[in-house]
Amino acid sequence: MKQLELHEDMGPAIIARLREITDLPDEGYVAGQAVSSAVLEFFGCDWGISYNDVDLFRVATKEERAARQALVEAEEQRREKHYEAGTEYRYRPPNNLCTFTRPSYHFSAYGELRLSCNTRYSVLTTYRSGMLNTVACSGLERGVGHLLDTFDLNNVQVGVDLKEGKLVWTPAFARFLKTRQLQIVTLHTPFHSVIRFFRKLKELAGVCGDRQSAAELVIAAFEKIRQRKPKAPTVVSTYNLRWKFGEIYRAKFESVAEELAPYFGLVETKLREYSIYTLQPRIAAPENLLATVRAWDRDIVHRLPLVANVLRGMQRSGARAATDFLIKGAGPALEQCWLALGQGFEGNVLVEDVKRINKTLKKHPFLLDHFIGLTLDQQQQAITILRDESQWRGLWVYGVVERAQEWSWDKDDVQTQLDAAEIRLGQVLKTPLLPTMMIGGFEIRELTTGRDLYTEGAELHHCVAGYAEAIEAGSCAIFAVRRGAQAKTWMTLELHRRPGRWGIVQFKGLQNRFATDEEAAIAERFTSYYNVAFYFGRTALSLIQWMPNHRHAKAIAWCSQQAKWLDKKAIAQELSSWKRRIADRMAQSLDLPSYIVDSNWSHLHPRCARYWAHAGKILIRRTPLGKYLPKLPEPMEDFDIPF
Repeated sequence: MKQLELHEDMGPAIIARLREITDLPDEGYVAGQAVSSAVLEFFGCDWGISYNDVDLFRVATKEERAARQALVEAEEQRREKHYEAGTEYRYRPPNNLCTFTRPSYHFSAYGELRLSCNTRYSVLTTYRSGMLNTVACSGLERGVGHLLDTFDLNNVQVGVDLKEGKLVWTPAFARFLKTRQLQIVTLHTPFHSVIRFFRKLKELAGVCGDRQSAAELVIAAFEKIRQRKPKAPTVVSTYNLRWKFGEIYRAKFESVAEELAPYFGLVETKLREYSIYTLQPRIAAPENLLATVRAWDRDIVHRLPLVANVLRGMQRSGARAATDFLIKGAGPALEQCWLALGQGFEGNVLVEDVKRINKTLKKHPFLLDHFIGLTLDQQQQAITILRDESQWRGLWVYGVVERAQEWSWDKDDVQTQLDAAEIRLGQVLKTPLLPTMMIGGFEIRELTTGRDLYTEGAELHHCVAGYAEAIEAGSCAIFAVRRGAQAKTWMTLELHRRPGRWGIVQFKGLQNRFATDEEAAIAERFTSYYNVAFYFGRTALSLIQWMPNHRHAKAIAWCSQQAKWLDKKAIAQELSSWKRRIADRMAQSLDLPSYIVDSNWSHLHPRCARYWAHAGKILIRRTPLGKYLPKLPEPMEDFDIPF
């Protein structure tokens, strides 16, 4: 099994896969779902893959820029006429997209570090030819990474530079690759994004996402536009247009209308020549997110996912004690860091100090937000304190300071959310299919609550705590595998529900160590048991374990393995022969006369009937093959086979 670790040198392999789908030029950037699917195929994944088109972004030609400018000027003149007449108007501005998530910095003449984070690119025109969708843009000089930051969903924030042959991705895509959790990460066009989010969940097999959180996120941002009203009742505000859409997205909404129904309704506004649409929220967003949006300038509302995902990540990681430590218990460390970032200092800075600052900021780019207005000397002293604190307390110190601005606005509300999250941690996400088992000296127990997952991740130092949503969605099952009292011998097993069976996705130990051959064999054996129980019920597995030498009972396991490839009628015929042989064996073991075996099933001896009724449940009642076999009597009394 390949490690899902991204590398720049994967670029040529990804480009080669995309060229199998459509012809590509030698320059430009390919980004989005097609690249994401190619990356997943590269790692051998069978989830999250879809090829609807291939999006190519390139720098617009001089002619394309001139044509676009002419359209903009004509649109401006048309707008002025409508404003003067007070008539309805739909403005079509250039598609400028902003990004604040990848700031750049430079040194001024005074030796200060200046931050520039308000950058733009414009989509001037698009062309479609077969599977290739070409997007001509201005402002792509910064490269494909600058482009990816404006994509709204984390699963598409990956691209390739055709000229350089490099793969580029964002941290959000890396998290998606490891967790399979779909998230909205920017909000340039929020209602478009939430429709795309629900469509992706429906389209991409094996991908999970928190529908409630995505809806609340968009609704919280929607509250911001209530602060701004159009200049006239008949005028559609240029700002509000990013919340509206036309017939194309109306059709996309209809494709997921049932899934969106609990959160949004469709509202149509009929104008003179056409209709435009928007969504009407049906639920309220959490008050803490609303408070944040109200305090922000409307032009940076698309940063909201950064805050929302951080807060929800704190909930999902689980442990109240760990989060309380970050918020409260680390007071001295945080106070020193905040003082360093907020007070001025005096002194000179050496060249080595400048290099150290650049090295630290390269590793922790979100620190740039706190360094605005600080001199190099102040920055150097701040980083010195951060480095000392991180060596003493752990690297999490950098993360706390990076997110301090996003956390500090509502510590009380965060604590309220933690109280609510504590209740959710104990809720059962999935009913265990099997009880705790012992196989080859290993104890295997299914993890079914958020607290179980957090504890497992904390003990083995890996990221299993983030899989709660996948378990709740029914696409994933996580198991703690234990032998001995030391963590170095412990393992965590992840099974993923694939078409027709459950399969092993990951089987890792302490700090993601790989399994030994012995451990891998145990995992394979347990997975076969799990599939038997999934197809035929727990009673089937009980029967197999209770009669380990009974080849007919063991054949049930064979049936579950062969069901994908054999014809159902052929399997039914095989089961019919098993039925008679099992009955013969039972009759002989109970010293029953032979005529009972040849008589109607309803005349079976009561003891034999009890045995066979349970076998019948295994072979008929709990499988899709039941329609091919005769109906058996109900068991005459409860019969418990020890597990």
